[in-house]
Amino acid sequence: MALLAAAFCLLADAGGSAGATASRQAVLIFYANETSQAAAHSENYAKVLGVLKRTGGAQADKATASILRDAERFPALVKRDIGDLLAAARRGKFDLAVFTNKMAFEHRYLLYRAATDTIEQQALAEIPATSSVILATSPLARPDVLRSALAAVAGQYPRNSIDAVLITDTHGSSDMALIPRVNADLSRRDAERQMQELLESDDNGVPPDWAELQGTSKLAYWRTIGDISAEYGVRFPLAFREACASGLRTWREYGMLPESVGLFAHSAMGELDSAGISYADIFADVRPDADWPPILAAGLRDHGIHVNSRWTVWLWVALIDVGLVPPFLFFIPLAAWLIWYVAGLATRRQRAVRTPR
Repeated sequence: MALLAAAFCLLADAGGSAGATASRQAVLIFYANETSQAAAHSENYAKVLGVLKRTGGAQADKATASILRDAERFPALVKRDIGDLLAAARRGKFDLAVFTNKMAFEHRYLLYRAATDTIEQQALAEIPATSSVILATSPLARPDVLRSALAAVAGQYPRNSIDAVLITDTHGSSDMALIPRVNADLSRRDAERQMQELLESDDNGVPPDWAELQGTSKLAYWRTIGDISAEYGVRFPLAFREACASGLRTWREYGMLPESVGLFAHSAMGELDSAGISYADIFADVRPDADWPPILAAGLRDHGIHVNSRWTVWLWVALIDVGLVPPFLFFIPLAAWLIWYVAGLATRRQRAVRTPR
């Protein structure tokens, strides 16, 4: 299986091109669904940490440490990446749009225009209220906000004029493209007690409704990109889901991959630590007016990220399907051959006995 996966990675390197055509302008969109201070200081966070503290034990202590570490580390990494990408945009003379949850609460985003070397504070459309205590403090995890952000950038340029390189920095899962770090909604009745019971029983079954993942599904992610492409004529030479388990998981998702997407960068079904991705290193040698999307794609590969064209990304879905096949089924052809061989051998012996010399 390891050799097969390695072969697929080699095929991925050979397929696709992240370059933009000369008649279009390449724009980098950095969309960071970081753990906001609003989330880290929310009542829901306090309830989750309270249950973990009351439960105790190795599992609860590990979860507590992970949640607290993420609340400090994720915003710091996003701040680092914004600084590195802004420096790269200035050197490479390309436009850069930046979205964060912190900015979303202030109804704004940043737009660096290379032509004037200026950073503009652009207005972001009012975010509709939500009944979800989880998504209320992580607005960029919502599909409608993702659509609004992409539309805001596309609206800054003439139709059919930009190639948008999209980086969505977030937490993710096998089925979700954008989610907050904490998804346990303990505002629901009796949820705190149920969570403590689950922790004490070490139950890994189907999660209850208050623990269902909230955010943008992988299907909604591609649907949004496809809609923006159709409405504004935007192409996406490279889309990077910077999250754990960010690869394609199902054939249905593969079928929804928009034709406007050239290359897709992902972590397959593995973990991803954003601290190990240095945009400063990737863009270290970028020059003014360089064709920088291929530089980014190559740099992501060098950092261990899978980069596939639409013609090779299906191989990851095939790998998942192969992994779901019960191991004993792989031995059925061998068993059938042995039965056929033994039966044939027995038949030949019987004929030899019956035939006189």
